[in-house]
Amino acid sequence: MGLPLRSGSRSMLDKSSKAEASELVLATYAALLERRLIVPSTSSSYFAVDQHFFFSIFAQIIANIYFDESWYLTKYPDIQEALKKGVVSSARHHYQRFGFYEHRLPYKIDIQEAWYLETYPDVKKAIERRDYASGQEHFETAGFLEGRLPYPNFALRQAEPNDLES
Repeated sequence: MGLPLRSGSRSMLDKSSKAEASELVLATYAALLERRLIVPSTSSSYFAVDQHFFFSIFAQIIANIYFDESWYLTKYPDIQEALKKGVVSSARHHYQRFGFYEHRLPYKIDIQEAWYLETYPDVKKAIERRDYASGQEHFETAGFLEGRLPYPNFALRQAEPNDLES
């Protein structure tokens, strides 16, 4: 029994077109429940979700995040080593399969320094103590991992169709 989720005739990780990649086929809610891919809690409004099912759904979303391969390889030299050793096939593949879940940045995200320091006074104090040189440094080394926003209403940038071809 395969997952009741699939994407077109080709994987989102392929160099398929965005239209082809965005075709999503999902089983009915009843089928998801019957196969126990999702399990509603009896005591709250939460669901338990099968890990493989979760990753298959998120793979579709993560594949559409803008990704700057040369920046990523410069920022994360360990990925260059993984590529040389054949552990991953590309930096994009690493990000989609591992990097997103490791809280790695997919591209350089510039913060709004004044807003960031006003919103996160603990960061301002850390800079005053010289723990960090700037809010930008904090965001890149700790803030992104902590779920802090670089500016109001931040969301990861979506890739353009031609970005997905590379």
